[in-house]
Amino acid sequence: MGKRGMQTRIGVIAELALGAAAGAISRLLTTPVSVVTTRRQTQNGTTNSGVVRDILRTYGVAGFWRGFPASLVLTVNPAITYGLYAWVQGRATLSPEQAFLVGAATKAAATIVTYPYIMAKVRMQWRAPQDLSLPGDSSRSITYSSAGDVLQKVLQTEGVRGLYAGLEAQLLKAVLCQGILFVSKDWFESVWRSALKFPKH
Repeated sequence: MGKRGMQTRIGVIAELALGAAAGAISRLLTTPVSVVTTRRQTQNGTTNSGVVRDILRTYGVAGFWRGFPASLVLTVNPAITYGLYAWVQGRATLSPEQAFLVGAATKAAATIVTYPYIMAKVRMQWRAPQDLSLPGDSSRSITYSSAGDVLQKVLQTEGVRGLYAGLEAQLLKAVLCQGILFVSKDWFESVWRSALKFPKH
């Protein structure tokens, strides 16, 4: 492996590591907001204060971080996206159209890999439904104790297809947002460098 190839490989690894670390810190700080938001979106006639009281009463303070382990796994999503994009960008100068396509493709790959945990995080943060029961045992409501528990029960009740329920909509949103983001990023970077006459590395 040549010197340039080694530098590129180290650069990609650094992108992945920094992306994952930044994502973990962000998830730690924003998970309580995500939990409350999810409850508000899935429960009728509730208020923010009512949701907060319900979480505290049912789970205690730790309830505001339900789904956090799954969120940690999801930090690899942007890390994969930016790492792959940086790897491609280090090998070729991308036109706006190519930047959009590469950004969309890398985000699609990351989303497909991590989608079961996206689903698990949402189900952990959603108030456990009391009207759903496991097949053959109507006396047991489906409740979740961890992301792994979500995945196991979804496989049991819905099969492999259940792990990817809603993937199409998530992919559409993700690839459009990420493609536009990378095109905008490259355009602003180009304008910035031209304005300040910075050499492009």
